[in-house]
Amino acid sequence: MKTKEELNALKEEVETLNRKLHELTEEELAQVSGGVLTPEAQIWIQNNYNEIFSRAPKSQQWMVGLGMNYVSTCSQVFDISTLKETLKNNYGINVDDL
Repeated sequence: MKTKEELNALKEEVETLNRKLHELTEEELAQVSGGVLTPEAQIWIQNNYNEIFSRAPKSQQWMVGLGMNYVSTCSQVFDISTLKETLKNNYGINVDDL
């Protein structure tokens, strides 16, 4: 459980981030708001995440999370084929058959 001081510090951080968010231009906001997953792509990730994770080399499984973070932070629309291509080309994880 958080102390009162920790909660106050978190509250201040939220207020600071909200203030910074409101200072962004439309173009800047689009850059930080992330990519967009089609509904089908969201379902595909939910249904296949464990398999995608298992296909990554053990020493690089952390990259699956990194790949999903990339998808959520770039300004691109991802459908299933784009997700598969990104995982394959950027992270070496072949999921063409999923």
